[in-house]
Amino acid sequence: MNYVYLLRCADGTLYCGWTTDLTARVEAHNSGNGAKYTRSRLPVELVYCEVYEDRHEALSREWHVNHMTREEKLLLIAGAGADTKRKEASDMQTRIAQLKAAYHLQPHPEGGWFSEVYTAPFEKAGRALMGSIYFLLAGNDISHFHQIDCDELWYHHEGCALRVTVLHDGVCQTLMLGSDVEAGQRSMAVIPAGAIFAAEPAVPNSYAFLSCATTPAFRYEGFRLVSRTELSTIPGALPEHSRLALEEVVEK
Repeated sequence: MNYVYLLRCADGTLYCGWTTDLTARVEAHNSGNGAKYTRSRLPVELVYCEVYEDRHEALSREWHVNHMTREEKLLLIAGAGADTKRKEASDMQTRIAQLKAAYHLQPHPEGGWFSEVYTAPFEKAGRALMGSIYFLLAGNDISHFHQIDCDELWYHHEGCALRVTVLHDGVCQTLMLGSDVEAGQRSMAVIPAGAIFAAEPAVPNSYAFLSCATTPAFRYEGFRLVSRTELSTIPGALPEHSRLALEEVVEK
């Protein structure tokens, strides 16, 4: 393959070149074995690249880019960055749609999307010992503050980290579910029965896909949403938590 590329030099200037081995060429520039222009402007950073199968087409494109003004080259770089961001956003939306279809996810009363996947065949006092669901928060979705009468275990599968705010026994705790162990994230979290809690993707306009298991099994009779008014009276709750609660809760 043939590559036409732009480097940003240490002094802020831009250098355009052509190569058949992009990685090796950038390394050569930074080791002082590249072009004469870049040797006195190290280090350099690769900021733009185009790929061509035909060598003559690549060389012609290199000539045209070299004759662009600096402003035109900067627009070229900015356009490539915007295209990358658009593709990443498109890929994420495609993945969210795939998850909703594959796992038959439906809107959840607390916010987000879910599907029931397991209820234990064993009961105690007329209630199944365990239940499990798939759960998705995407975009601006919030699992609003709510309370359930069973322990709940959250398991992170994919996407960005999930921030869970838990109010229990007058203490506020923030749990981060995700794959970045060095950042303090964990793949699983346990929410005790009776706690009031909410969750949201840690990265705006992203998504988090999880499983939630409850013991004993979740039941809607033991579930309730917490309004902003009630939240303000709960020990440990802070003013900034209000956005994670519904304005009003309609009793059914």
